[in-house]
Amino acid sequence: MAPNGLTCGKAVTAAGFPAVECAAVTPGWTNRPTLMPSLLRNAFTSLKERSLEAAARTFINRQIEKFGVLTRLSIDSKCRAIRAELDLRGEPSPIVINVGAYDLSESDGASYIAVRDVSTSKEWITALVNRYVVGQRLRIPQAVRVALQP
Repeated sequence: MAPNGLTCGKAVTAAGFPAVECAAVTPGWTNRPTLMPSLLRNAFTSLKERSLEAAARTFINRQIEKFGVLTRLSIDSKCRAIRAELDLRGEPSPIVINVGAYDLSESDGASYIAVRDVSTSKEWITALVNRYVVGQRLRIPQAVRVALQP
């Protein structure tokens, strides 16, 4: 069971993300899903994630404009996973970054994200990210933190 009270069964979607089927578990009722309409829940989650992706793409592109451009971004807030594709200057093909997990936190009114389980399409970038980024708390806007929560 995930820490957010959801049970998840994973398969992979065409976009490379885990396809997640989640059911809220009522305390005291072993593996018995509540009667929340999954269609409505999935529609809201999808809308929230697509809105976050658009805003994050704009924010990230401003931060990396000297290095390249973020071309695709997919966020799965249920399983706390992120997939990004970047066209970096000097690279002949897009760089794919997969974040298998992330943690959100708050301290003194500021919001942070810490990524875990990162892999990329370039071995040297994976090594660099694992050495200098994985496990580090990176400050993010409060709105991003709220949107990244499942």
